Amino acid sequence: MRARNLKPGFFKNEDLAECAPLARILYAGLWCMVDREGRMEFRPKRIKAEILPYDECSIDDLLNQLQRRGFILVYQITGLKFLSIPTFSKHQNPHVREAESAIPAPEEHSACTVQAPEEHGTSPAESLLLNPESPLLNPSCAPSGAQTIKDRFDRFWAVYPKRKSKGRAEQAFRKINPSEQLLVTMIAAIAQAKTTDEWLKENGKFIPYPASWLNAKGWEDEPTEIHPMSNIFSETSRRNVAVAKDWSPAP
Repeated sequence: MRARNLKPGFFKNEDLAECAPLARILYAGLWCMVDREGRMEFRPKRIKAEILPYDECSIDDLLNQLQRRGFILVYQITGLKFLSIPTFSKHQNPHVREAESAIPAPEEHSACTVQAPEEHGTSPAESLLLNPESPLLNPSCAPSGAQTIKDRFDRFWAVYPKRKSKGRAEQAFRKINPSEQLLVTMIAAIAQAKTTDEWLKENGKFIPYPASWLNAKGWEDEPTEIHPMSNIFSETSRRNVAVAKDWSPAP
């Protein structure tokens, strides 16, 4: 386990709030387990022993909750499973003496993304034992038609807060045709943006239309986190408050 940064935005993360309390604790603990690139071997039993040793719970279910919402990515390379936190490098500054990662990145070596089951679908145990031929893997590893771009767009649409001009949004999405890894990055960026001053003020008036966000590659932006004391500042004062970026993706 390693020392990592935990910032106030973690506790106001609306997407993380959709997860069970133990899943939230698990997420914080995973930041302490992953290496300097936000990666680790996917070993649920060991994760349970390290982070939740005193709690009776289904570690598979908790991990699936985090994965379904884009907080973690589980992938497979040559039969070995790994876990990655997509936004880790944006929000952590590992110690200079911390060892380099020995785990390949998800986008390397034709990695297959292992999908979490739906809430009432495949059991957690079954989902975490998927093989490279499973139709639940990403398009680069799955049989033709197993997962369509429409499926990926629907996942994007479900988390975007301003659902306007769906046709234009889908057109922009199809033009990008994001991989599973990029889709996870998009979802994490949207979750983070939901806590920024720009997206929260005036009931979301300044949230861009989804097509505009996609065309502008909004997932590459570096939004400023809303200050935890913002309720005691005026709108003008808040703009002048310098705050550190939140490490959590759903901010």
